[in-house]
Amino acid sequence: MIDHEKIKHILELSNKLGNNPDKIIEMMQHHTSEIKELHNNKDKHFAIETGDLIILAIQLLMMEGYSTKEIMNTCYNRFDKKLNGLLEKNVN
Repeated sequence: MIDHEKIKHILELSNKLGNNPDKIIEMMQHHTSEIKELHNNKDKHFAIETGDLIILAIQLLMMEGYSTKEIMNTCYNRFDKKLNGLLEKNVN
């Protein structure tokens, strides 16, 4: 579950540091590379870095004025449709 109050607090701190969407995206790219390396090396710390990536993604959405609830619902539906479509292709 997303704790929006904690994310808002993190976003306020991030804004005080002058972070902007471009910086957040850069940080997301760094975390993605780090997650891949840690996971490939069977290092369980990849889970914490994945959590960091989630928080960065939520920050980016909030910075841009998006509702995380609406975006997540849209994405859940997209994943459901896509996965079910792939399953149907594999069955036939």
